[in-house]
Amino acid sequence: MQLTQQLGQQRPCLSGKGRESKPVLTALTSTSTRSSKQAALRAENAVGSRSVGLRSGFSRSNACIVRSVLAETPAQTVDGCPRGAHWQVHKFGGTCMASPDRLRAAAELVINDAAEQKVAVVSAMGSSKESPIKVTDLILNMIDKAARQDAAFLVDLAALQEKHVETAKKLLGQGPELTAFVARLMDDIGNLKAMLQAICIAGMATDAFVDFVVGHGELWSAQLLAATCKQQGADVVFMDTRDVLVVTPTSDGTSVDLDEDASSQRLDQWFRDHGNHKIVVATGFIAKNQKGQATTLKRNGSDFSAT
Repeated sequence: MQLTQQLGQQRPCLSGKGRESKPVLTALTSTSTRSSKQAALRAENAVGSRSVGLRSGFSRSNACIVRSVLAETPAQTVDGCPRGAHWQVHKFGGTCMASPDRLRAAAELVINDAAEQKVAVVSAMGSSKESPIKVTDLILNMIDKAARQDAAFLVDLAALQEKHVETAKKLLGQGPELTAFVARLMDDIGNLKAMLQAICIAGMATDAFVDFVVGHGELWSAQLLAATCKQQGADVVFMDTRDVLVVTPTSDGTSVDLDEDASSQRLDQWFRDHGNHKIVVATGFIAKNQKGQATTLKRNGSDFSAT
């Protein structure tokens, strides 16, 4: 349970091979009614079979369709996040982020959705014929090389930079959106280089370092999608979910649990700070722990980051 639990309700999704994934049902309620089980049941019953299939130019085999539903209760005005059934949640996996054409199609899908407000949760860029590099895998390999004191991590870092710069050029063209994205990317690349050099010197990588580094793929893909929507005239804002989601590791360390109260408070504060926009493009996979340190939802956790 992650971002949808704070905003809205999502029905079973279609996953990568056209299979139906496990149901991820969460009641669409305001903060004041969130604890009411009866309200949750009423919201679920109100939905019935009124599901809205999100259509795009992607095939189901590309994991690009997320089926969401809208309950029929009106949005509520609150000081902070405007919780309610008017939210439509889209989740785009790495395949949908893998090329400029796919990113552009994802932006058009979100913009053309008639819902009152929408949130798009995205993964890091996957691989495509044009660019076979899968960003998260490349970052993990890069960290591993640095920890083994293999200077070839610098080659991987350069490939990571090239993939995102070339994608941004083809996607955004010349203009302020491209300039802003590349400037931000280069700052991140500089910081990552310094961290990887520190890992290389030490000959080891701590979990905190790994979690910080590996989440950059989601940051860049979300920024690219938000920039594309903005360029097309949409009222859009980028959300770094590390500013919102607070999680604690499970006892076995393989997954995390959401701190609902802390996350809800942070979500309200985020909307106070950033305003209320029609489209929110949010990072999947990343969060913070209760100490305020960057962390992740663990490997493959991005698949459920919208739920």
